[in-house]
Amino acid sequence: ELLSIIGRDRKMEFQHIPMHQFPVEAVVEEMFDSIIREVRDEINIPRMALSEPQLLGVVGNVASAGRLGLDFFMRCSLTAREVTDLYCAGGPEAEESTNMKLVPLQVCKEIFII
Repeated sequence: ELLSIIGRDRKMEFQHIPMHQFPVEAVVEEMFDSIIREVRDEINIPRMALSEPQLLGVVGNVASAGRLGLDFFMRCSLTAREVTDLYCAGGPEAEESTNMKLVPLQVCKEIFII
């Protein structure tokens, strides 16, 4: 059985769902939708300014006992100045972000296959 948690900072609802009944499509949709919400809420970038996320890979965090994380790539239609201004204005979860570094797209292309 999986324990499903619905709503992250909202009132938590718990629901037991047997594995064979768990909707795989809903899990995939949540993975991709959650990164858009994170960018919106922590960086303060409107959803309409973001492309659909592309999964770059799964990463094991050695600092937290190998806990897995997902890395995504998204394009943003805003200028660097607009992104910086929105970040400085703060979003609903601004306290979860301590710094932002803008990296030129060419550098990303050299690091990742995008």
